[in-house]
Amino acid sequence: MDHSEPATSQPLGRRERGKLRRTDRILDAALELLRAAPEQNLTIERIAERAEVAPMTLYNLVGNREDIWCAIVD
Repeated sequence: MDHSEPATSQPLGRRERGKLRRTDRILDAALELLRAAPEQNLTIERIAERAEVAPMTLYNLVGNREDIWCAIVD
């Protein structure tokens, strides 16, 4: 996943770029887990562990499981 900034916006600061990178890692991790074992339950804890972030970071950046599914589809 790649969250590039719109062409008309001002450049993002370091903190915002870091958030986007972590969000990309989270969504990539969710997709990897689904591809590797689609029959297993996709939990926040498994995604956070794979993305190397805390579960609360995942909630803050992406949201709950439903939000993750929506972000993956987009």
